[in-house]
Amino acid sequence: MRERPILFSAPMVRAILDGRKTQTRRIVRDGLVVRETAFGVDDAAAFGLRPWPRSAVGPVECPYGAPGDRLWVRETHAQFAVGEGLDRSVPQCVAYRATCDQNGGFDYVNGRGEIMRLKVTKWTPAIHMPRWASRITLNVVGIRVERLQDISEEDARAEGVEATRGHGHPAGDDSLSACEVFRDLWDRINGERAAWASNPWVWVVEFRPATTPPEGT
Repeated sequence: MRERPILFSAPMVRAILDGRKTQTRRIVRDGLVVRETAFGVDDAAAFGLRPWPRSAVGPVECPYGAPGDRLWVRETHAQFAVGEGLDRSVPQCVAYRATCDQNGGFDYVNGRGEIMRLKVTKWTPAIHMPRWASRITLNVVGIRVERLQDISEEDARAEGVEATRGHGHPAGDDSLSACEVFRDLWDRINGERAAWASNPWVWVVEFRPATTPPEGT
């Protein structure tokens, strides 16, 4: 079993914590894909993709692991310390943007059992989160590749989104399916580099929580 980091935005972290998100789609880089966990050069043509270079050694591997591996979540955070005096060590604590209020505020229980209201003024981007600060670990239970637009309504919900109403659908209908909500979310995150309309190949990573995050920040 191997562990790898993976980045999630605050809304997606909340969806994982709520149990609504059990899949993530990530762009396949360089036009190379694998079926299950790996394939050789002769399989690339079946996908209509650029062939795996003949000079390369070994199969193509999914950068997010294989079933049985684990992913630890990197998210926007802030490290802080609340001391009880110079005569004792100061605990290192972490605040998580996804579960703080809109102003970055949160409640913290100090060593005397007192509830303190704290506020984060500077956040650290998710990419810089160290392993020890991660509060969510995920078990990988499935890996596959598919075209982005092949997502089903059920899988769109597994991405943590829901059908909604009142968003002014271009056709005049005020409701959006979960697939349409996911399409809009995808374009906001990825922009023109891998827009929904380009229908890129994506890794589909299915996961389940391996740990139960503690309550609090």
